[in-house]
Amino acid sequence: MAGAVAVVAGDVVRNICPVVGREGLLTWGEKIFPSAATEERARVAGGSNLALFKVLDWAVGCLSCVDLVYPELARRLALAGADVVVNPASISADRRGLWTALGLARAFENSVFVAAALGTGYSYPDGRPARGGSFVASPNGALLEFGEEPGVYLAELDRGEVERARRRRRYLDDARSMPPIGINRHGL
Repeated sequence: MAGAVAVVAGDVVRNICPVVGREGLLTWGEKIFPSAATEERARVAGGSNLALFKVLDWAVGCLSCVDLVYPELARRLALAGADVVVNPASISADRRGLWTALGLARAFENSVFVAAALGTGYSYPDGRPARGGSFVASPNGALLEFGEEPGVYLAELDRGEVERARRRRRYLDDARSMPPIGINRHGL
């Protein structure tokens, strides 16, 4: 995986998450929801395809940047078989705590690892700095945080954690078998 990059196809710009291997480009996923907060939607079109690919014995899905905010997207990848969800993202330093909380929640509710690679060493046009804070959140609530320095970080993942979480909590089984749910309204 190469992180998220902007590509132009005709007159449309999309952010994609390319998956590159020895053979070249293997597949790619698209950013489904460009950020409204940074006005990205004014120049980038939303996508309609997520990436799910194999690395050794792991099924890995990609959610680009703010797509992590949408629990439905992480759930879609988990239901399709993802064990790990990677999240290349540009997050301002004032939102790092929020991003960590989102990663922990997505990992726990979907019984997957979430590995967020956060950009560092630059600022947004409004002056807010991006200072890294990459992390790996486990499906059982553990968090491994990395620093603000640019670099390549490594983490050893335990497949047993995914299996234990899925056996114990069965959130994905429940999601697969969810009946239609009504809403009893009053005064609306």
